Amino acid sequence: RCILDIDVQGAKSVKASSLEAIFIFICPPTFEELEKRLRE
Repeated sequence: RCILDIDVQGAKSVKASSLEAIFIFICPPTFEELEKRLRE
């Protein structure tokens, strides 16, 4: 088992492979918080 930090394209690649995967999308509580995190 492993944890991958991947973008949407990476998730599509994993999903297209023969791997059994569980996908979890984690997002910040607000758009403003996302913008703040990306700027830091």
